[in-house]
Amino acid sequence: MKATVFGLFLGAVVSAGAASPREIWLEKMQMVCGRVLEAQAEGTLRRDLPLDPRRVAEDGAQKPNPQSAPFEAFARALLGVAAWLELPLSDDAEGRLRAKYRDWARRGLAHAVDPASPGYLEFGHEPQSLVECGFIVQAVGLAPAQLWASLPPKTQERFCEELLANAFKPGGNNWLLFGTLQHLFVLEHGTAAQRARVSPARIMDGVRAFMERYYKGDGWYGDGADFHFDNYNSYVIHPMLHDALSHILALPEESRRLLGVDDGTLAGWLKDERRRLRRYAQSLERLVMADGSYPQFGRSGQYRFGCFQALSYACYLADRGVFEHPLDPGQVRSALTAVLERQCTAVNFDSRGWMTIGFNGSQPWASEMYGTPGSVYLCSAVFHALGLPPAAPFWSAPAKDWTSKSAWSGGRYERDHAL
Repeated sequence: MKATVFGLFLGAVVSAGAASPREIWLEKMQMVCGRVLEAQAEGTLRRDLPLDPRRVAEDGAQKPNPQSAPFEAFARALLGVAAWLELPLSDDAEGRLRAKYRDWARRGLAHAVDPASPGYLEFGHEPQSLVECGFIVQAVGLAPAQLWASLPPKTQERFCEELLANAFKPGGNNWLLFGTLQHLFVLEHGTAAQRARVSPARIMDGVRAFMERYYKGDGWYGDGADFHFDNYNSYVIHPMLHDALSHILALPEESRRLLGVDDGTLAGWLKDERRRLRRYAQSLERLVMADGSYPQFGRSGQYRFGCFQALSYACYLADRGVFEHPLDPGQVRSALTAVLERQCTAVNFDSRGWMTIGFNGSQPWASEMYGTPGSVYLCSAVFHALGLPPAAPFWSAPAKDWTSKSAWSGGRYERDHAL
């Protein structure tokens, strides 16, 4: 790995004294996302991404990664940095770092949709790529100026064409929302010919399912008709459902009419989802133990601290005036910083800086077979709050013990209650 990926930025800071929480987050963000984004910018991600240690033939030969693995790595790492990339440039260490990552992200996107490039990711090649279409759209939507408007028109057209090329049908679970975001993005940004190929049903099936049938109460949705005690409300459901409803309501009236839902219903759904997301974020904060650890339950534990995406995203939205903070922002920042310091360490990376498959360390046996060396990068979604400027309450509020730390030390904490 090039020395520019991470280490230099924090080296200067640490030499001058203890790192601030924001500086710690920037260091961890570079550890997780830098290797992937630089490789995709150079068109080498498909070549360089480590092979899955579980995919070994009987004769010891290494089978190749699933085709989706590089797409998974890039889409998910991009999701982690997107909100931060949308901040203005500045002539300081963080601003210069942001400029480098913007360049990597834009070049990576151009490679991803260019069939002549070795970095081409072929969005429609297998069912798993439907998932990554959703994540890459979520990422671009968080940085509309820097990751969309700044792209050449040809790259924009290719991007929408790649989304439409993925015709795999989602099942009746969180996958519905990947289809929602995929077609909604083309409706927002595609050419006239591309918009004509959008399926209104693909957009609304996911929204209707979660708003009308899948809500279970107290901020939790089922992953389909049944309740699953896992982290998919945070990995996928809340962030994508909130994004979908927000973007639908922002569509021109002519486009909204195509979807067959009146504005009053849409506005009511968005209001409900915001209340539910805020409550779910409060529950997530209580999962952070006094030492920064958190329980491992449900499937996809290899996504590690990506399970806190909804908490970070709720704080990002709150500081942008969308709703009231779910908790004291200094308290949430302290909790998530403790998580990052506890788990985003060298034990979760190989000697070249790639993340390993596992929950804490290299534990390939602990991952479902749909997990790949690329899918582990969903942990990057915890970094949404870096998209808030340093003066925002999330970063400027005084540090405060989080719920478990205060409770286990005999201190005061806020009593919990259902929505």
